[in-house]
Amino acid sequence: MNDRWMVRGREFPNFNCDWGCPCQFNAPSTHGHCEAIGSGIVDEGYFNDTSLDGLH
Repeated sequence: MNDRWMVRGREFPNFNCDWGCPCQFNAPSTHGHCEAIGSGIVDEGYFNDTSLDGLH
């Protein structure tokens, strides 16, 4: 049985690479290593029968 899920919201990433983060596109990182952190807000979503609306 597959899990049902959906997430819609905003993400706030920050990284040490050039804009667009080449690592996300299978390209070498700008400085030879990748340092990243991110957060997000779930405007609406669910995991099976559990609502994820409003999670930060």
